[in-house]
Amino acid sequence: MKRNIIGGAFTLASLMLAGHALAEDGVVHFVGEIVDTTCEVTSDTADQIVPLGKVSKNAFSGVGSLASPQKFSIKLENCPATYTQAAVRFDGTVILPT
Repeated sequence: MKRNIIGGAFTLASLMLAGHALAEDGVVHFVGEIVDTTCEVTSDTADQIVPLGKVSKNAFSGVGSLASPQKFSIKLENCPATYTQAAVRFDGTVILPT
């Protein structure tokens, strides 16, 4: 009997915590465009390693500053004839200064 009460209390507590974890509201925005066809990255530029080397934190003067930029290319093929330019975006983790 005592075991059933403890088991039931544990189950009830677990359900209460799970409900609290799911109670937060949030918004997810999806942005995109439906196109007939897309470009493909060529096989010779699809997998690259761009050596950035070691850069001292003192080389950066602030947000948006550059240090030791390295050139690399991404080639596209099989693009629709109406495409005249392309853009690439790289995202990373923001590390705030301490």
